[in-house]
Amino acid sequence: MRSRRSRSWAVLIAGLLVVGLAAWLLRREHPAPDDTPTPSPDAGRETGWAARWIIDGDTLDIERDGQVVRLRLLNIDAPERRTADHGPQCLAEAATTRLIELAPRGTELTILTAGQDRYGRTLGEAWLPDGRMLGAEIVRSGLAAPVTIGGQDTFRAEMDVAQAEAAANARGMHDPKENCSLPAHVVSLEGRAHGILPEDAAGRGALSTDAATVLADLTSARPRAGVAALTAAERDDLVTRTRAVLTAIQK
Repeated sequence: MRSRRSRSWAVLIAGLLVVGLAAWLLRREHPAPDDTPTPSPDAGRETGWAARWIIDGDTLDIERDGQVVRLRLLNIDAPERRTADHGPQCLAEAATTRLIELAPRGTELTILTAGQDRYGRTLGEAWLPDGRMLGAEIVRSGLAAPVTIGGQDTFRAEMDVAQAEAAANARGMHDPKENCSLPAHVVSLEGRAHGILPEDAAGRGALSTDAATVLADLTSARPRAGVAALTAAERDDLVTRTRAVLTAIQK
């Protein structure tokens, strides 16, 4: 009897050892989630900076303790104030003015940097004391386009949300009443096409050239800020309407 009980205990103990070993091996193969806390979205942000000088709608000089840094706001592209052949782009001065309004000299800023661009400017983002993101505010005003360059998309989601709001409210480059905007150009083309006379060959030729120029701008593989600022739906609509103008004047 004692021998049977001994064998039973031996079997039980062996079974427990097998289960324990299996559990240990399983935990090694599928380790428990890391208990290290996920970094806060605020991780890496630097306080104590202040706006010093606004360069244009997406670039500003900031300073702290005597150190001056040129900050290029990440994931946005504002119109250029100076271009090689066409002067300032549409609403370039308005974008600059808006950034000045948001962050006049001495405004306290919190920044998060993400390296440098090829011009030596520091890439990153800045937040106002009330928590608003500078880049997103420029896009929300319809004065800059969301962009992703070199795979850096840190703030792209915020910029896309701001773009949608600007489009929904027809602000800045989304405004068909803003004379230099592409929506305004297309409205103008449609008005000219409606009123042109069949015998006005010169007028039809000029309208065809202008419509072709707008269409090329809208479909460019490397769009300028005024085009990139538009949502895909806006751009598709403007392309369709411009092609309709070209079709109408060719009849």
